[in-house]
Amino acid sequence: MSDFSVLLKVGDAVDLLPEYQDPGDSEFEWVVIEAEDRGRLVISPIGTGMRLVPRYPVERSWVRPKIVPA
Repeated sequence: MSDFSVLLKVGDAVDLLPEYQDPGDSEFEWVVIEAEDRGRLVISPIGTGMRLVPRYPVERSWVRPKIVPA
């Protein structure tokens, strides 16, 4: 389940929950590129080397903040 107590903003790293991933999605680092609005946000994989950066509108409940070890 996603942690809704944390408001996600542009630049935040997130993990796509396994039940909403397509094959290969777990290989990417995901970042918020459009802030949360009405339960939705836009994420993008980083470091893909693609000329055009993919954008994925997702429900807030599909992602969780990425936990970065200290």
